[in-house]
Amino acid sequence: MERVNAVSEVLNLTDNIIPLCTIVIGYPAEQPQPKDKWNPDNVSYNECGGKAE
Repeated sequence: MERVNAVSEVLNLTDNIIPLCTIVIGYPAEQPQPKDKWNPDNVSYNECGGKAE
């Protein structure tokens, strides 16, 4: 609700309009390198209803 209230205030929305999501449009000021977030420990090979090994 803190974020909803902040967006509502910035956009001057009435109380009956609730912002559920926003779309940011534009270009970054810099060109950062992509982050490598791959972690094989986060992968699960269990199937729905299957047993964990």
